[in-house]
Amino acid sequence: MRSRFASTIGARLRRLSALEPLVYGCVAMAWTLLMARWFYGSMRWQLYNAIAWAQAGEYDPARHPNLVGLWSAPLDDVFIHFDFARSAARGFAFQWIDGNGYSSGGTSLLYPFVLAIGLLAGFRGLALMHWAAIIAVVSVTTTLLSLRRAFDGLPRLASYLLPFALMGVGALSWSLFSGMELALFLAIWSAAALAEDDLVLQSISSNGNQTRCLIRLAILNLAIIATRPEAVSTVAVLCLALTWHVLKNRGRRSALIALVVAAGPAGCLLIAQAIANRWLTGDFAAAGALVKLELYSPHMQLAETFKSYIFFLKYQVLRVTDWHFSDVPHLGWVVWIFAAVALIPKPTRNWAALLWASLLAWIATVAFNGQVRWQNERYTMPAVAFLLIAAALGAGFLLALPFQVKKSSRPTAFIAFASAAVALVAYTNSQARCTARQVWFFGRASRNIFDQQLQVGHRLGHLLNPTPHRIAMGDAGAIPYAADMPGLDLIGLGGTDRLPFARAAGWGIGATVELIQRMSRDDRPDVLAIYPGWWQELPLWFSDGIIDRATVTARGNVICGGPTKVAYHADFSSLDDAETPLSIRPNEHVVAALDFGDIVSERAHDYRISKPWFSYVGMKKLPDPRNLNRDIWDASRIVDPALEQSFTLANLKAGQPVRLLFRVAPSGPSQVRVAIDAKNIGDLAFPSSDTWEEISITVPAKQVSSRLRVFLTSTSPSAVEIFHLWAVQVNE
Repeated sequence: MRSRFASTIGARLRRLSALEPLVYGCVAMAWTLLMARWFYGSMRWQLYNAIAWAQAGEYDPARHPNLVGLWSAPLDDVFIHFDFARSAARGFAFQWIDGNGYSSGGTSLLYPFVLAIGLLAGFRGLALMHWAAIIAVVSVTTTLLSLRRAFDGLPRLASYLLPFALMGVGALSWSLFSGMELALFLAIWSAAALAEDDLVLQSISSNGNQTRCLIRLAILNLAIIATRPEAVSTVAVLCLALTWHVLKNRGRRSALIALVVAAGPAGCLLIAQAIANRWLTGDFAAAGALVKLELYSPHMQLAETFKSYIFFLKYQVLRVTDWHFSDVPHLGWVVWIFAAVALIPKPTRNWAALLWASLLAWIATVAFNGQVRWQNERYTMPAVAFLLIAAALGAGFLLALPFQVKKSSRPTAFIAFASAAVALVAYTNSQARCTARQVWFFGRASRNIFDQQLQVGHRLGHLLNPTPHRIAMGDAGAIPYAADMPGLDLIGLGGTDRLPFARAAGWGIGATVELIQRMSRDDRPDVLAIYPGWWQELPLWFSDGIIDRATVTARGNVICGGPTKVAYHADFSSLDDAETPLSIRPNEHVVAALDFGDIVSERAHDYRISKPWFSYVGMKKLPDPRNLNRDIWDASRIVDPALEQSFTLANLKAGQPVRLLFRVAPSGPSQVRVAIDAKNIGDLAFPSSDTWEEISITVPAKQVSSRLRVFLTSTSPSAVEIFHLWAVQVNE
């Protein structure tokens, strides 16, 4: 009787245990939804106040239901994705604004297309953030379900730590639900990690067929790179880990095949993207890399770049540990200790090693990014996710230890169990306060973007009469999304007419305005929507008054670049007819011209500086000697003493003298030596002047060929500043 009763109970327990994966899935989904509700609830609650304030002004939710609603985002960069997504939905793939042309400024190739599905499904305007929230919740839940595999060597209850660990740091949840691509990235990475694990298991089995899993891993690696191109280091870790295991179990040939197949498509995508960038923008690197990576800073030498790199390595670790993990000094290191413990036991070692290699590779990659300190450290968050997963493994092992060891080892195991439990309680208590702070920050940052950026964009695009035809801005996200009109990103993340604004941004505002000068007069921006303090003389020299109706202040600003976004009527008239010489003679004509500070012109003339990090782009706006009622603007190259500049002038008529005409306006006296093909032809003295001056030197006929390599060497103790050079010859 007892035996029958026991067998019945056992059968029922086995049936219930079969439902346990469903229980885990429900827990993972419920916790994800709870955390999402907490963050989005903070956003929506704070937006109630913003909506009430907006309704008292010129915003009318009834007239513009897609622009005003209880959705926003805590980062302007989210709306850059939305801009790319809207263009893709309209048939203009890889364009920041439809009609602007190809842009390499998006941080993800794939994510805008995923967002575009939502647009096509009806999530228009700010409702697109609702779709982004759905993507985030589904992606996080998928990650939690996929990575349960990592806990297979531990008791099942240990895996229940994973949902609470992954969303147990407020800053990581902030990024997961922000509308950026992080959640999608983790979902794809977790699927790739499962494929890699399947291949490892099959490499051990003599009967395992790797082809299907290998193709799956190759596709997922491709998707990882398409989601986050800087994840090349993460893909490398997956591929190298697989190669190592296959090498041990199946030999060199199989390992080489596995490496080539797994990494090949991702590598081809990176190469294809670099070629497309070069063809369509003039640079192999993406615009985001040119703007953000210290390697591309024109003012930093290698030693300075290395010093900065080491600083950002340390910054990521210390900032995350001492600020985001805990508000109690040194308590945040508990996470690292738990993650390190996961490397010890055999059941968790392989997964822990993969996670540690991934997080270290990510930190090492992100340290090149000079903006890693901003936007709530979002660039470091993938590494934080890897670390937290490893920490969950380590904590799960310690908490399960007393139930897995022999009786003789249980006292030590219980000590480890108690220590881990105390550490978890202390950490959880501290992190609860940190997460609450992040929830508030999420809501306030979203309200700031709504209050300022979206308001400015909406007013410029829908309330002004006449409506502007192009807006120039330093924030490439929410303003053009709300305005839905052509824009010009002064920083360079949004492409415009194939002009290299991202490269120019590194040299400063003078180089940027030179590119605006290249645009047709009718296509130049007629509105500036900027933070005045960011842009030096730009609003003073190139505006014709403030647009009061579109100038907005964010109350309690915590995320925007400044409390007030000022809108100006743009006036670029000083760029008109500014590239012709003022002192050309009646019998002369221009055969070649180099515009200093214009990186397109400099590149076309193979312009070089012996030590480019000691040169700068300046600019001046001075009266036109031909008409004192207007001004002429020009950018310049300012080069430190003793440095050499060189460039090539082409299309000259050989055997005929060439007069080199330099436009200058020196603030102090300077001197430069001029040489043609390493042969000196004389020195030029530039006296100080508050007006445009043009000083010339003649190249003798015997030294003139169809192409001349010109060398300019500063011979004065002060820097040399040159704005323009024309090569003129006599008319025949």
